[in-house]
Amino acid sequence: MSLKDKKKRSLKAWSLEEKLAAVARVRAGESITGVARNIGASPASVCEWKKIEGKLREGFAMRRQQRVFLLSRYEQMEEALLFWFQQLRKENLPISGQMVQDKARKIYNSLPAPSSSAKSESFTASSAWLSRFEVRHGLHLASEQEENVSTNMALAETFKEKFARCVSEYTPDQVYNADETGLFWKKMPNRMFISKEESVAEFKASKERLSLLLCANAVGTDKLKPVVVGNVKCPSAFNKVSISHLPVLWRYNSKARMVQTLFDDWFLHTFIPHVKEFLHSKNLAEKAVLVVDNATAHCHGIVEYSKNFKVIFLPAHTTTFLQPMDQGIIENFKRFYTRNIFHRLALAGEQADAVRRLWQNYTLKKAVYDISHAWDEISQSCLNGAWRKLWPQCSPLSDEDSVWQVSTQELVAFANDVSGSEKNPLAAEDIEEHIESHRKEFGAEDVAHLAVQSEELEDDYSSDLKSASVAKLKSILSLLIQLQDTVADYDLCIERRDGALKELKLLESQYYQVYNDKKIIESKDDNFFPVYCSQLVERAPSPSLSL
Repeated sequence: MSLKDKKKRSLKAWSLEEKLAAVARVRAGESITGVARNIGASPASVCEWKKIEGKLREGFAMRRQQRVFLLSRYEQMEEALLFWFQQLRKENLPISGQMVQDKARKIYNSLPAPSSSAKSESFTASSAWLSRFEVRHGLHLASEQEENVSTNMALAETFKEKFARCVSEYTPDQVYNADETGLFWKKMPNRMFISKEESVAEFKASKERLSLLLCANAVGTDKLKPVVVGNVKCPSAFNKVSISHLPVLWRYNSKARMVQTLFDDWFLHTFIPHVKEFLHSKNLAEKAVLVVDNATAHCHGIVEYSKNFKVIFLPAHTTTFLQPMDQGIIENFKRFYTRNIFHRLALAGEQADAVRRLWQNYTLKKAVYDISHAWDEISQSCLNGAWRKLWPQCSPLSDEDSVWQVSTQELVAFANDVSGSEKNPLAAEDIEEHIESHRKEFGAEDVAHLAVQSEELEDDYSSDLKSASVAKLKSILSLLIQLQDTVADYDLCIERRDGALKELKLLESQYYQVYNDKKIIESKDDNFFPVYCSQLVERAPSPSLSL
Protein backbone atom coordinates (compact mmCIF):
# COMPACT_ATOMS: atom_id res chain seq x y z
CA MET A 1 0.00 0.00 0.00
CA SER A 2 1.47 3.32 -1.04
CA LEU A 3 1.84 6.24 1.32
CA LYS A 4 -0.80 8.13 -0.63
CA ASP A 5 -3.30 5.38 0.10
CA LYS A 6 -2.70 5.56 3.80
CA LYS A 7 -5.29 7.47 5.65
CA LYS A 8 -3.66 10.54 7.09
CA ARG A 9 -4.37 11.47 10.69
CA SER A 10 -6.45 14.65 10.71
CA LEU A 11 -4.79 17.48 12.60
CA LYS A 12 -6.77 19.13 15.34
CA ALA A 13 -6.06 22.03 17.70
CA TRP A 14 -7.17 20.88 21.14
CA SER A 15 -8.72 23.46 23.40
CA LEU A 16 -7.74 23.87 27.04
CA GLU A 17 -11.15 22.53 28.10
CA GLU A 18 -10.69 19.37 26.02
CA LYS A 19 -7.17 18.79 27.34
CA LEU A 20 -8.23 19.25 30.96
CA ALA A 21 -11.29 17.07 30.43
CA ALA A 22 -9.06 14.27 29.09
CA VAL A 23 -6.71 14.62 32.08
CA ALA A 24 -9.68 14.52 34.46
CA ARG A 25 -10.84 11.22 32.94
CA VAL A 26 -7.36 9.75 33.37
CA ARG A 27 -7.30 10.92 36.99
CA ALA A 28 -10.68 9.27 37.46
CA GLY A 29 -9.20 5.87 36.55
CA GLU A 30 -9.53 5.52 32.80
CA SER A 31 -6.50 4.39 30.82
CA ILE A 32 -4.53 6.90 28.78
CA THR A 33 -4.93 4.74 25.67
CA GLY A 34 -8.69 4.46 26.14
CA VAL A 35 -9.13 8.19 26.63
CA ALA A 36 -6.90 8.95 23.63
CA ARG A 37 -8.83 6.56 21.41
CA ASN A 38 -12.17 7.93 22.60
CA ILE A 39 -11.36 11.55 21.79
CA GLY A 40 -9.23 10.89 18.71
CA ALA A 41 -5.87 12.01 20.13
CA SER A 42 -2.58 10.17 20.44
CA PRO A 43 -1.63 8.56 23.80
CA ALA A 44 1.57 10.62 23.77
CA SER A 45 -0.46 13.82 23.63
CA VAL A 46 -2.64 12.77 26.55
CA CYS A 47 0.51 11.87 28.51
CA GLU A 48 1.99 15.31 27.79
CA TRP A 49 -1.24 17.01 28.88
CA LYS A 50 -1.10 15.12 32.17
CA LYS A 51 2.46 16.31 32.80
CA ILE A 52 1.64 19.98 32.23
CA GLU A 53 -1.73 19.88 33.97
CA GLY A 54 -0.76 22.73 36.30
CA LYS A 55 0.03 25.09 33.43
CA LEU A 56 -3.16 24.07 31.65
CA ARG A 57 -5.20 24.94 34.72
CA GLU A 58 -3.54 28.35 35.01
CA GLY A 59 -4.26 29.07 31.37
CA PHE A 60 -7.84 27.87 31.72
CA ALA A 61 -8.46 30.03 34.80
CA MET A 62 -6.97 33.11 33.11
CA ARG A 63 -9.01 32.64 29.94
CA ARG A 64 -12.18 32.02 31.93
CA GLN A 65 -11.69 35.29 33.80
CA GLN A 66 -11.25 37.07 30.49
CA ARG A 67 -14.33 35.40 29.03
CA VAL A 68 -16.43 36.26 32.09
CA PHE A 69 -15.25 39.87 31.83
CA LEU A 70 -16.23 40.07 28.17
CA LEU A 71 -19.55 38.40 28.82
CA SER A 72 -20.16 40.73 31.74
CA ARG A 73 -19.51 43.72 29.50
CA TYR A 74 -21.98 42.43 26.92
CA GLU A 75 -24.60 41.65 29.56
CA GLN A 76 -24.17 45.08 31.13
CA MET A 77 -24.79 46.65 27.74
CA GLU A 78 -28.01 44.69 27.18
CA GLU A 79 -29.33 45.39 30.67
CA ALA A 80 -28.56 49.09 30.34
CA LEU A 81 -30.12 49.15 26.88
CA LEU A 82 -33.30 47.49 28.16
CA PHE A 83 -33.53 50.02 30.99
CA TRP A 84 -33.17 52.87 28.47
CA PHE A 85 -35.81 51.29 26.23
CA GLN A 86 -38.28 50.96 29.11
CA GLN A 87 -37.73 54.58 30.13
CA LEU A 88 -38.55 55.80 26.60
CA ARG A 89 -41.62 53.58 26.39
CA LYS A 90 -42.82 55.00 29.71
CA GLU A 91 -42.52 58.47 28.17
CA ASN A 92 -44.51 57.13 25.20
CA LEU A 93 -41.71 58.13 22.83
CA PRO A 94 -41.31 56.37 19.46
CA ILE A 95 -38.35 53.99 19.16
CA SER A 96 -36.92 52.65 15.92
CA GLY A 97 -34.61 49.71 15.37
CA GLN A 98 -31.86 52.08 14.26
CA MET A 99 -32.18 54.02 17.52
CA VAL A 100 -31.77 50.81 19.51
CA GLN A 101 -28.70 49.77 17.50
CA ASP A 102 -27.07 53.19 17.85
CA LYS A 103 -27.73 53.26 21.59
CA ALA A 104 -26.40 49.71 22.02
CA ARG A 105 -23.11 50.61 20.33
CA LYS A 106 -22.82 53.80 22.39
CA ILE A 107 -23.39 52.00 25.70
CA TYR A 108 -21.06 49.12 24.79
CA ASN A 109 -18.24 51.46 23.82
CA SER A 110 -18.69 53.49 27.00
CA LEU A 111 -18.15 50.45 29.22
CA PRO A 112 -14.61 49.58 30.41
CA ALA A 113 -12.73 47.50 27.85
CA PRO A 114 -11.14 44.16 28.85
CA SER A 115 -7.58 44.15 30.14
CA SER A 116 -4.75 44.29 27.62
CA SER A 117 -4.13 40.57 28.12
CA ALA A 118 -7.61 39.81 26.87
CA LYS A 119 -8.55 40.08 23.26
CA SER A 120 -10.85 43.05 22.78
CA GLU A 121 -14.10 42.07 21.12
CA SER A 122 -15.92 44.44 18.81
CA PHE A 123 -19.68 44.84 18.86
CA THR A 124 -21.49 46.08 15.78
CA ALA A 125 -25.15 45.83 16.88
CA SER A 126 -26.10 44.12 13.64
CA SER A 127 -29.63 43.53 12.41
CA ALA A 128 -29.32 39.89 13.44
CA TRP A 129 -28.39 40.95 16.97
CA LEU A 130 -31.35 43.35 17.02
CA SER A 131 -33.73 40.52 16.09
CA ARG A 132 -32.33 38.31 18.85
CA PHE A 133 -32.54 41.19 21.32
CA GLU A 134 -36.23 41.63 20.52
CA VAL A 135 -36.91 37.91 20.99
CA ARG A 136 -34.92 37.67 24.23
CA HIS A 137 -36.82 40.50 25.89
CA GLY A 138 -40.22 40.10 24.23
CA LEU A 139 -40.04 43.39 22.36
CA HIS A 140 -41.83 44.20 19.13
CA LEU A 141 -40.27 47.32 17.74
CA ALA A 142 -42.12 47.23 14.46
CA SER A 143 -45.58 47.04 15.98
CA GLU A 144 -44.74 49.60 18.65
CA GLN A 145 -43.42 51.97 16.02
CA GLU A 146 -46.63 51.63 14.07
CA GLU A 147 -48.69 52.40 17.16
CA ASN A 148 -49.69 56.04 16.71
CA VAL A 149 -51.13 58.66 18.95
CA SER A 150 -54.70 58.03 17.85
CA THR A 151 -54.46 54.38 18.93
CA ASN A 152 -53.13 55.39 22.34
CA MET A 153 -55.84 57.99 22.68
CA ALA A 154 -58.49 55.39 21.90
CA LEU A 155 -57.01 53.11 24.56
CA ALA A 156 -56.98 56.01 27.00
CA GLU A 157 -60.65 56.81 26.32
CA THR A 158 -61.64 53.19 26.89
CA PHE A 159 -59.74 53.11 30.17
CA LYS A 160 -61.32 56.39 31.31
CA GLU A 161 -64.77 54.83 31.05
CA LYS A 162 -63.70 51.78 33.06
CA PHE A 163 -61.97 53.98 35.61
CA ALA A 164 -65.08 56.11 36.12
CA ARG A 165 -67.06 52.96 36.90
CA CYS A 166 -64.38 51.68 39.29
CA VAL A 167 -64.30 54.88 41.35
CA SER A 168 -68.05 55.54 41.28
CA GLU A 169 -68.26 54.49 44.94
CA TYR A 170 -65.48 56.86 46.02
CA THR A 171 -65.29 60.61 46.54
CA PRO A 172 -62.34 62.61 45.09
CA ASP A 173 -60.93 62.74 48.63
CA GLN A 174 -60.52 58.96 48.47
CA VAL A 175 -58.75 58.69 45.10
CA TYR A 176 -54.98 59.21 44.96
CA ASN A 177 -52.23 59.25 42.36
CA ALA A 178 -48.55 58.56 43.00
CA ASP A 179 -45.63 58.81 40.60
CA GLU A 180 -41.83 58.84 40.70
CA THR A 181 -39.53 61.40 39.18
CA GLY A 182 -35.84 62.22 39.17
CA LEU A 183 -34.28 65.40 40.51
CA PHE A 184 -30.71 66.64 40.18
CA TRP A 185 -30.77 68.53 43.44
CA LYS A 186 -27.56 70.49 42.83
CA LYS A 187 -27.71 71.45 39.19
CA MET A 188 -27.83 74.82 37.48
CA PRO A 189 -28.77 75.76 33.91
CA ASN A 190 -25.88 75.03 31.57
CA ARG A 191 -25.20 78.65 30.63
CA MET A 192 -25.16 79.90 34.21
CA PHE A 193 -21.65 80.78 35.40
CA ILE A 194 -21.88 78.43 38.42
CA SER A 195 -22.72 75.51 36.17
CA LYS A 196 -19.71 76.21 33.94
CA GLU A 197 -17.38 76.31 36.93
CA GLU A 198 -18.78 73.04 38.23
CA SER A 199 -18.06 71.43 34.87
CA VAL A 200 -14.43 72.51 35.17
CA ALA A 201 -14.35 71.09 38.68
CA GLU A 202 -15.60 67.78 37.27
CA PHE A 203 -18.84 67.61 39.20
CA LYS A 204 -20.55 64.29 38.58
CA ALA A 205 -24.26 65.03 38.10
CA SER A 206 -25.41 61.48 38.76
CA LYS A 207 -24.05 61.74 42.33
CA GLU A 208 -26.51 64.57 42.97
CA ARG A 209 -29.50 62.73 41.54
CA LEU A 210 -32.40 61.78 43.81
CA SER A 211 -35.54 59.81 43.10
CA LEU A 212 -38.79 61.24 44.43
CA LEU A 213 -42.23 59.77 44.98
CA LEU A 214 -45.04 62.32 45.05
CA CYS A 215 -48.61 61.47 46.02
CA ALA A 216 -51.83 63.45 46.51
CA ASN A 217 -55.57 62.92 46.24
CA ALA A 218 -57.76 64.03 43.37
CA VAL A 219 -59.44 66.94 45.09
CA GLY A 220 -56.11 68.33 46.26
CA THR A 221 -56.96 68.32 49.96
CA ASP A 222 -54.35 65.76 50.98
CA LYS A 223 -50.67 65.67 50.04
CA LEU A 224 -48.42 63.00 51.49
CA LYS A 225 -44.85 63.75 52.49
CA PRO A 226 -42.54 63.37 49.49
CA VAL A 227 -40.46 60.20 49.52
CA VAL A 228 -36.84 61.04 48.68
CA VAL A 229 -34.54 58.17 47.72
CA GLY A 230 -30.79 58.77 48.03
CA ASN A 231 -27.83 56.45 47.76
CA VAL A 232 -26.70 56.34 51.40
CA LYS A 233 -28.49 55.57 54.65
CA CYS A 234 -27.42 58.70 56.50
CA PRO A 235 -25.72 61.42 54.43
CA SER A 236 -23.12 63.54 56.21
CA ALA A 237 -25.39 66.57 55.74
CA PHE A 238 -27.88 64.91 58.11
CA ASN A 239 -25.39 64.45 60.98
CA LYS A 240 -26.95 67.09 63.20
CA VAL A 241 -30.58 66.24 62.50
CA SER A 242 -32.71 63.17 63.09
CA ILE A 243 -33.84 61.67 59.80
CA SER A 244 -37.29 61.08 61.28
CA HIS A 245 -37.60 64.84 61.82
CA LEU A 246 -36.97 65.74 58.17
CA PRO A 247 -39.90 67.21 56.23
CA VAL A 248 -39.62 64.29 53.76
CA LEU A 249 -39.45 60.51 54.06
CA TRP A 250 -35.78 59.66 53.45
CA ARG A 251 -35.12 56.25 51.93
CA TYR A 252 -32.03 54.87 50.29
CA ASN A 253 -30.47 52.25 48.09
CA SER A 254 -27.09 52.20 46.35
CA LYS A 255 -28.44 53.61 43.06
CA ALA A 256 -30.85 56.18 44.54
CA ARG A 257 -33.74 54.52 42.72
CA MET A 258 -37.26 53.67 43.79
CA VAL A 259 -37.47 49.87 43.83
CA GLN A 260 -40.26 47.44 44.63
CA THR A 261 -39.21 46.87 48.23
CA LEU A 262 -39.26 50.59 48.97
CA PHE A 263 -42.58 51.14 47.21
CA ASP A 264 -44.27 48.20 48.95
CA ASP A 265 -42.99 49.41 52.31
CA TRP A 266 -44.29 52.93 51.59
CA PHE A 267 -47.70 51.64 50.52
CA LEU A 268 -48.18 49.46 53.60
CA HIS A 269 -46.59 51.59 56.31
CA THR A 270 -47.03 55.15 55.08
CA PHE A 271 -49.81 55.44 52.51
CA ILE A 272 -52.46 53.26 54.19
CA PRO A 273 -51.98 54.62 57.76
CA HIS A 274 -51.84 58.22 56.53
CA VAL A 275 -54.94 57.91 54.35
CA LYS A 276 -56.85 56.18 57.15
CA GLU A 277 -56.10 59.08 59.47
CA PHE A 278 -57.05 61.64 56.82
CA LEU A 279 -60.34 59.92 55.95
CA HIS A 280 -61.19 59.59 59.63
CA SER A 281 -60.73 63.37 60.03
CA LYS A 282 -63.16 63.84 57.12
CA ASN A 283 -65.69 61.34 58.50
CA LEU A 284 -65.29 59.26 55.37
CA ALA A 285 -65.18 55.49 55.05
CA GLU A 286 -61.69 54.03 55.40
CA LYS A 287 -61.31 52.97 51.80
CA ALA A 288 -59.32 54.50 48.96
CA VAL A 289 -57.91 53.99 45.47
CA LEU A 290 -54.30 54.56 44.43
CA VAL A 291 -53.59 55.10 40.73
CA VAL A 292 -50.06 54.26 39.53
CA ASP A 293 -48.34 53.46 36.25
CA ASN A 294 -46.65 50.21 35.25
CA ALA A 295 -43.13 51.12 36.44
CA THR A 296 -40.96 48.19 37.50
CA ALA A 297 -41.14 49.32 41.14
CA HIS A 298 -44.94 48.85 41.13
CA CYS A 299 -45.58 45.15 41.61
CA HIS A 300 -49.06 44.01 40.57
CA GLY A 301 -49.11 41.77 43.64
CA ILE A 302 -49.66 44.89 45.72
CA VAL A 303 -53.36 44.74 44.89
CA GLU A 304 -53.66 41.81 47.33
CA TYR A 305 -52.28 43.72 50.32
CA SER A 306 -55.57 45.30 51.38
CA LYS A 307 -59.25 44.91 50.55
CA ASN A 308 -60.12 48.52 51.39
CA PHE A 309 -57.17 50.14 49.63
CA LYS A 310 -57.24 49.30 45.95
CA VAL A 311 -54.47 49.89 43.42
CA ILE A 312 -55.35 50.66 39.80
CA PHE A 313 -52.64 50.45 37.14
CA LEU A 314 -52.73 52.75 34.12
CA PRO A 315 -52.42 50.96 30.77
CA ALA A 316 -49.10 51.09 28.98
CA HIS A 317 -48.55 54.00 26.57
CA THR A 318 -51.25 56.13 28.23
CA THR A 319 -49.40 57.81 31.09
CA THR A 320 -48.69 60.88 28.94
CA PHE A 321 -52.44 61.33 28.46
CA LEU A 322 -53.82 60.14 31.79
CA GLN A 323 -51.31 60.19 34.66
CA PRO A 324 -52.39 63.17 36.80
CA MET A 325 -48.86 63.77 38.11
CA ASP A 326 -47.70 64.13 34.50
CA GLN A 327 -50.32 66.78 33.75
CA GLY A 328 -48.31 69.59 35.30
CA ILE A 329 -47.91 68.64 38.97
CA ILE A 330 -44.37 67.27 38.74
CA GLU A 331 -43.22 70.02 36.39
CA ASN A 332 -44.68 72.71 38.66
CA PHE A 333 -42.88 71.10 41.58
CA LYS A 334 -39.54 71.27 39.74
CA ARG A 335 -40.19 74.86 38.73
CA PHE A 336 -40.85 75.80 42.36
CA TYR A 337 -37.71 73.96 43.44
CA THR A 338 -35.64 75.79 40.80
CA ARG A 339 -37.17 79.13 41.78
CA ASN A 340 -36.33 78.52 45.45
CA ILE A 341 -32.69 77.89 44.59
CA PHE A 342 -32.49 81.00 42.41
CA HIS A 343 -34.02 82.96 45.28
CA ARG A 344 -31.36 81.66 47.69
CA LEU A 345 -28.59 82.65 45.30
CA ALA A 346 -30.09 86.09 44.62
CA LEU A 347 -30.04 86.85 48.35
CA ALA A 348 -26.39 85.80 48.69
CA GLY A 349 -25.13 89.29 47.94
CA GLU A 350 -23.95 91.48 45.12
CA GLN A 351 -20.62 89.73 44.62
CA ALA A 352 -20.21 86.65 42.47
CA ASP A 353 -17.84 85.19 45.09
CA ALA A 354 -20.63 85.28 47.66
CA VAL A 355 -22.87 83.34 45.28
CA ARG A 356 -20.10 80.76 44.76
CA ARG A 357 -19.64 80.31 48.50
CA LEU A 358 -23.35 79.89 49.09
CA TRP A 359 -23.61 77.33 46.30
CA GLN A 360 -20.61 75.40 47.60
CA ASN A 361 -22.32 75.24 51.00
CA TYR A 362 -25.65 74.17 49.54
CA THR A 363 -26.06 70.73 51.10
CA LEU A 364 -28.46 67.86 50.71
CA LYS A 365 -30.15 68.88 53.95
CA LYS A 366 -30.99 72.30 52.47
CA ALA A 367 -32.14 70.63 49.26
CA VAL A 368 -34.50 68.37 51.21
CA TYR A 369 -36.13 71.39 52.82
CA ASP A 370 -36.40 73.09 49.42
CA ILE A 371 -38.05 69.93 48.10
CA SER A 372 -40.58 70.06 50.92
CA HIS A 373 -41.25 73.78 50.36
CA ALA A 374 -41.73 73.25 46.62
CA TRP A 375 -44.23 70.47 47.30
CA ASP A 376 -46.08 72.64 49.82
CA GLU A 377 -46.47 75.37 47.20
CA ILE A 378 -48.37 73.12 44.79
CA SER A 379 -51.89 74.49 45.03
CA GLN A 380 -55.10 72.59 45.47
CA SER A 381 -56.38 73.85 42.11
CA CYS A 382 -53.24 72.51 40.41
CA LEU A 383 -53.64 69.10 42.05
CA ASN A 384 -57.31 68.93 41.19
CA GLY A 385 -56.94 70.29 37.65
CA ALA A 386 -54.42 67.59 36.78
CA TRP A 387 -57.23 65.00 36.92
CA ARG A 388 -59.21 66.67 34.13
CA LYS A 389 -58.07 64.07 31.56
CA LEU A 390 -58.40 60.88 33.59
CA TRP A 391 -61.47 61.82 35.66
CA PRO A 392 -63.24 64.88 34.18
CA GLN A 393 -66.12 64.54 36.65
CA CYS A 394 -63.66 65.26 39.46
CA SER A 395 -62.57 68.68 38.12
CA PRO A 396 -65.33 69.93 35.79
CA LEU A 397 -64.34 73.59 36.07
CA SER A 398 -60.61 73.13 35.56
CA ASP A 399 -58.82 74.05 32.37
CA GLU A 400 -55.26 73.50 31.28
CA ASP A 401 -54.14 77.02 32.21
CA SER A 402 -55.21 76.51 35.82
CA VAL A 403 -52.54 73.83 36.29
CA TRP A 404 -49.48 76.01 35.61
CA GLN A 405 -48.29 78.04 38.61
CA VAL A 406 -44.75 79.18 37.75
CA SER A 407 -44.09 80.69 34.35
CA THR A 408 -40.83 80.40 32.48
CA GLN A 409 -40.47 84.19 32.43
CA GLU A 410 -40.67 84.24 36.23
CA LEU A 411 -37.80 81.77 36.44
CA VAL A 412 -35.76 83.75 33.92
CA ALA A 413 -36.21 86.88 36.03
CA PHE A 414 -35.18 85.06 39.23
CA ALA A 415 -32.12 83.54 37.52
CA ASN A 416 -30.92 86.84 36.13
CA ASP A 417 -31.25 88.47 39.57
CA VAL A 418 -28.35 86.32 40.76
CA SER A 419 -25.10 88.27 40.96
CA GLY A 420 -22.69 87.25 38.23
CA SER A 421 -25.43 86.61 35.64
CA GLU A 422 -25.25 90.08 34.13
CA LYS A 423 -22.57 89.19 31.59
CA ASN A 424 -24.43 86.17 30.26
CA PRO A 425 -28.16 86.45 31.12
CA LEU A 426 -30.35 83.42 30.68
CA ALA A 427 -33.21 83.17 28.21
CA ALA A 428 -36.45 81.19 28.28
CA GLU A 429 -34.86 78.39 26.25
CA ASP A 430 -32.20 77.89 28.95
CA ILE A 431 -34.82 77.48 31.65
CA GLU A 432 -36.92 75.07 29.61
CA GLU A 433 -33.82 73.00 28.86
CA HIS A 434 -32.90 72.98 32.54
CA ILE A 435 -36.35 71.79 33.68
CA GLU A 436 -36.37 69.13 30.96
CA SER A 437 -32.90 67.91 31.97
CA HIS A 438 -34.30 66.46 35.20
CA ARG A 439 -36.29 64.00 33.09
CA LYS A 440 -33.36 62.88 30.97
CA GLU A 441 -31.83 59.46 31.34
CA PHE A 442 -28.65 58.61 33.23
CA GLY A 443 -25.36 58.68 31.41
CA ALA A 444 -24.36 55.39 29.79
CA GLU A 445 -21.99 54.50 32.63
CA ASP A 446 -24.59 55.19 35.32
CA VAL A 447 -27.29 53.25 33.47
CA ALA A 448 -24.96 50.31 33.00
CA HIS A 449 -24.05 50.16 36.67
CA LEU A 450 -27.71 50.53 37.62
CA ALA A 451 -28.94 47.77 35.34
CA VAL A 452 -26.11 45.25 35.63
CA GLN A 453 -27.38 44.09 39.02
CA SER A 454 -30.91 43.51 40.21
CA GLU A 455 -32.40 46.50 41.96
CA GLU A 456 -33.50 44.24 44.76
CA LEU A 457 -29.99 42.88 45.17
CA GLU A 458 -28.55 46.36 45.24
CA ASP A 459 -31.17 47.56 47.72
CA ASP A 460 -29.15 48.49 50.79
CA TYR A 461 -31.96 47.36 53.07
CA SER A 462 -30.53 43.88 52.46
CA SER A 463 -26.88 44.92 52.74
CA ASP A 464 -26.70 43.82 56.37
CA LEU A 465 -27.60 40.30 55.24
CA LYS A 466 -24.81 39.98 52.69
CA SER A 467 -22.60 38.34 55.34
CA ALA A 468 -25.28 35.74 56.11
CA SER A 469 -24.80 32.33 54.55
CA VAL A 470 -27.30 30.62 52.30
CA ALA A 471 -27.96 28.10 55.08
CA LYS A 472 -28.77 30.88 57.58
CA LEU A 473 -31.11 32.61 55.15
CA LYS A 474 -32.80 29.29 54.41
CA SER A 475 -33.30 28.80 58.15
CA ILE A 476 -34.86 32.28 58.44
CA LEU A 477 -37.24 31.50 55.58
CA SER A 478 -38.23 28.23 57.22
CA LEU A 479 -38.98 29.99 60.50
CA LEU A 480 -41.05 32.65 58.71
CA ILE A 481 -43.13 29.96 57.01
CA GLN A 482 -43.64 28.17 60.33
CA LEU A 483 -44.67 31.45 61.94
CA GLN A 484 -47.24 32.06 59.19
CA ASP A 485 -48.66 28.57 59.73
CA THR A 486 -48.86 29.14 63.48
CA VAL A 487 -50.60 32.51 63.11
CA ALA A 488 -53.06 31.05 60.61
CA ASP A 489 -53.88 28.15 62.97
CA TYR A 490 -54.14 29.89 66.33
CA ASP A 491 -55.07 33.58 65.85
CA LEU A 492 -58.87 33.68 65.89
CA CYS A 493 -59.11 37.42 65.23
CA ILE A 494 -59.61 37.47 61.45
CA GLU A 495 -58.61 41.10 60.86
CA ARG A 496 -55.45 40.87 62.98
CA ARG A 497 -54.56 37.47 61.53
CA ASP A 498 -54.93 38.63 57.92
CA GLY A 499 -52.87 41.73 58.60
CA ALA A 500 -50.11 39.74 60.26
CA LEU A 501 -50.03 37.19 57.47
CA LYS A 502 -49.68 39.90 54.83
CA GLU A 503 -46.81 41.49 56.74
CA LEU A 504 -45.11 38.12 57.18
CA LYS A 505 -45.62 37.26 53.52
CA LEU A 506 -43.99 40.54 52.48
CA LEU A 507 -41.10 39.88 54.85
CA GLU A 508 -40.75 36.36 53.46
CA SER A 509 -40.58 37.66 49.88
CA GLN A 510 -37.84 40.12 50.86
CA TYR A 511 -35.77 37.44 52.57
CA TYR A 512 -36.34 35.07 49.67
CA GLN A 513 -34.98 37.67 47.26
CA VAL A 514 -31.84 38.03 49.38
CA TYR A 515 -31.56 34.24 49.66
CA ASN A 516 -31.91 33.78 45.90
CA ASP A 517 -29.39 36.54 45.14
CA LYS A 518 -26.97 35.08 47.68
CA LYS A 519 -27.17 31.71 45.96
CA ILE A 520 -26.37 33.33 42.60
CA ILE A 521 -23.41 35.21 44.06
CA GLU A 522 -21.98 32.12 45.76
CA SER A 523 -22.38 30.04 42.63
CA LYS A 524 -20.41 32.68 40.69
CA ASP A 525 -17.68 32.74 43.35
CA ASP A 526 -17.23 28.97 43.41
CA ASN A 527 -14.18 27.53 41.68
CA PHE A 528 -15.47 26.50 38.31
CA PHE A 529 -12.97 23.79 37.43
CA PRO A 530 -13.66 21.13 40.14
CA VAL A 531 -17.40 21.26 39.45
CA TYR A 532 -16.76 21.20 35.73
CA CYS A 533 -14.49 18.14 35.94
CA SER A 534 -16.81 16.29 38.31
CA GLN A 535 -19.59 16.67 35.75
CA LEU A 536 -17.29 15.24 33.09
CA VAL A 537 -16.33 12.28 35.26
CA GLU A 538 -19.98 11.46 35.94
CA ARG A 539 -20.72 11.43 32.19
CA ALA A 540 -17.48 9.69 31.06
CA PRO A 541 -16.73 7.73 28.98
CA SER A 542 -19.54 8.73 26.64
CA PRO A 543 -18.14 8.97 23.08
CA SER A 544 -20.53 11.87 22.36
CA LEU A 545 -18.87 14.07 24.97
CA SER A 546 -17.72 17.34 23.45
CA LEU A 547 -16.98 20.70 25.00
